[in-house]
Amino acid sequence: MKKLKPYILLFLMSVLWGGAFTAAKIAVRDFSPISIIFYRFSLAFIIMRLLNHPNIFKFH
Repeated sequence: MKKLKPYILLFLMSVLWGGAFTAAKIAVRDFSPISIIFYRFSLAFIIMRLLNHPNIFKFH
């Protein structure tokens, strides 16, 4: 499995990269570039926030 992991990650990266290109082409038809940038950075912020702070849902 250790030898297979890099190839799986490379395949996943290429699928995500290609999917992002296709999604961008579709999004440009329906939304303005400013809206796309706003949603992209908002989603990235939320994901990074969740990944960096696992106790975000913990109440005091």
